[in-house]
Amino acid sequence: MAYRPVHILTIVSSLIFHLSIFRWLAAPVMKKISSTFGKLSPKKQVVITNSVMALVHSVVVGGMSAYVFMYPGDVLPTTFWYDSPAVRHTACVFLGYTVADLLVMATQPAQYDLMMLVHHLMAVFGSMAGTVSGHSSPFLHIFMI
Repeated sequence: MAYRPVHILTIVSSLIFHLSIFRWLAAPVMKKISSTFGKLSPKKQVVITNSVMALVHSVVVGGMSAYVFMYPGDVLPTTFWYDSPAVRHTACVFLGYTVADLLVMATQPAQYDLMMLVHHLMAVFGSMAGTVSGHSSPFLHIFMI
């Protein structure tokens, strides 16, 4: 099963949303929360703004995953492989964030780490495989939570 336009739109929206947080939202919010943020080196500011983006991502995807996991309907405990629209959309949001974080790693030397690069590339391939095939499992939900 291939991506439908709604899945591509979800991935692109997630990518733009997360990059917008990193570029325009995180630094002003951190400056208002903490006066010492502006005094940090640019590398440390990048690390903190990326952490804010990751925090927002974890709240969104964790909330979506917890909803799918706790309210049965799409997720059946008696079936191991199945197609769940809610899980597919959660994986598409996850995929958009992962690509956004890869772009941040590519453009910000302070964020580059070889092991994180491997981790993110594996996550991209795994979420693509899960969303394209339409197969899901309880392990995917626990991973996302």
